[in-house]
Amino acid sequence: MHFGKNGLIGKSQEASTKHQEQSAREKLELVLLNLQADKVVDENYNENDYINVKIENNGMIVNGNIILVDGWQFEIDRSIPQIKGNLGKGTAIQIDIPYIGTSSFTTNIIYAYNENEIELYTYVIDDIEIATISNKEYTKEELEPETTHTVKVIAKYKDGTILESNTITITTEERTYLYKEGEEFKEITGEWVEAVSTYSGTGAKRDTNLYCYSPIHNNVYSTYYFRTANKIDLKKYKKLCFKASVTIHSNGNGGHSAELGVWDGLSYSYYNSMISSIISSNKSMIDKNFNGDIIIDISNLNTDLYIAVGIFNGGANDSISTNIYSVWLEK
Repeated sequence: MHFGKNGLIGKSQEASTKHQEQSAREKLELVLLNLQADKVVDENYNENDYINVKIENNGMIVNGNIILVDGWQFEIDRSIPQIKGNLGKGTAIQIDIPYIGTSSFTTNIIYAYNENEIELYTYVIDDIEIATISNKEYTKEELEPETTHTVKVIAKYKDGTILESNTITITTEERTYLYKEGEEFKEITGEWVEAVSTYSGTGAKRDTNLYCYSPIHNNVYSTYYFRTANKIDLKKYKKLCFKASVTIHSNGNGGHSAELGVWDGLSYSYYNSMISSIISSNKSMIDKNFNGDIIIDISNLNTDLYIAVGIFNGGANDSISTNIYSVWLEK
């Protein structure tokens, strides 16, 4: 009498579930009723962003024509707008991927059932548990461009309950090359030009591929930089990357380093005699022999910029050569 689908407890649970679904439906119906009025009186009304914003402002999740309300899913008809159908219980943990870049992506938890009782989230990428943290957002770095990955989240509740999210498949973006080895860099950037130089001795050498060789000098500090003649639109990108080699030539005990980064065209304040002790997000420094990739975070820069290469030398009879083989941008 008490247990089973037709027992008292079973019927009570079913009634509670129906009540929850009806409550969620009524919340959405109220929002849609207000939108029907807006459709008549608001000249800014539209069936896309306008509806989405109004629904989201009421704590609901929009996924196309599917709306998630307190864990329940409903399909809407945007042309009216009104509920088209009940789709039942949604995934207890719902994730979204708001950002996909060339070598990274970000996962957001946009809905979690009984969120306050969740202890930890485990982010699972390609069926491998990558990170277990309390944050509702996680960014995975160091991915290869144009590769496909599956993403889901496992939530662990304080009472030991384990719930999984929906699974999303993403593909990372392709690289945007500004220059590849064997190409004419100047066709894109307008050649390399000397930006600033303070040294004693003969000038640095460079060619189309930006092979820079510093002059040998005695007991002086030398600083010289080259930049592209043209500015490059970097606003929509997060990283500036170089494939480069740096070779140190030293006959003494002096210091030396190479810098690769960007210049805003307004001042040379980045580049001064103390630059070797400064590391910031818009340049990368090398102080030893190097051959490989250099990745620079430019996400905090909001303007068109020049690519710049600098050589900073100090001490007696030192010189340095830098060769860039490729330059690319990553989202």
